[in-house]
Amino acid sequence: MSKKNCFRYASKNFSILGVENNLEESRLGMIIAKKNIKLAHDRNRVRRIVREYFRLNQHKYLPVDILFFARSHITSIDNAQLFAELDKSFKTLHDFITKRKNK
Repeated sequence: MSKKNCFRYASKNFSILGVENNLEESRLGMIIAKKNIKLAHDRNRVRRIVREYFRLNQHKYLPVDILFFARSHITSIDNAQLFAELDKSFKTLHDFITKRKNK
């Protein structure tokens, strides 16, 4: 994995690390540490929302491997805000990859 193929998006609530892949579809990995989010139902809520966003929107984006890192502030926002922030971050990453491929 070279730095040329990697990209990163960071916000107060989460970070996303992505790497281009040679597959036909994107893949998602999540790291939601108990250290950052203490309660299991909060960790599960975040997992559910991220998976649902990815399932509904993966066809819009180029094939990449995405790692989602949750931060402790993520529990303070509601589902709609998290969905909107995910949408913004994935669009930013997609634009970054598209720009890089066109160079």
